[in-house]
Amino acid sequence: MIISDRGDPAFVKGELIERGALTVPHSNTQAVFCGLAYPWRKDGRLFTYPSLTIQTAPMHYRAVDIAVFRSQPSSVVEPPLIAMEIVSDDRQSALVSQLAEYEAMGVPNVWLAVPGLGTLSVFKRGSLLRTEAFTLPEFGLRFTAAQLYAA
Repeated sequence: MIISDRGDPAFVKGELIERGALTVPHSNTQAVFCGLAYPWRKDGRLFTYPSLTIQTAPMHYRAVDIAVFRSQPSSVVEPPLIAMEIVSDDRQSALVSQLAEYEAMGVPNVWLAVPGLGTLSVFKRGSLLRTEAFTLPEFGLRFTAAQLYAA
């Protein structure tokens, strides 16, 4: 089921790049993650934003599915603590390029959720590595696939 026919486009080197269709599992994963992260936001320790456009490099703007900051961001060029993408229909090569941009801009935690497969991965030094849970030990944060993909 499709919620909208297009996601927020990216703006790369003066060109608009359309994203794939956003699906119910995609939207549900965003909603569940934000709900799970709410206690950290309420305590003022982490600030979670779904579908936030950030500037990853000069003339590069990306709509990250979930961006998490240590404090409320003052601008779109500030690297988030976490940049999380959720796979809907995105082409893999374009998605990997997007994850690499987040890493290059200084995002320390680049995460990928694939609701259709029920998997979680982290992007480190150009590689996607499967993981059982997204974690930030310094915040006591741990979210498993079962938690994120709960209906």
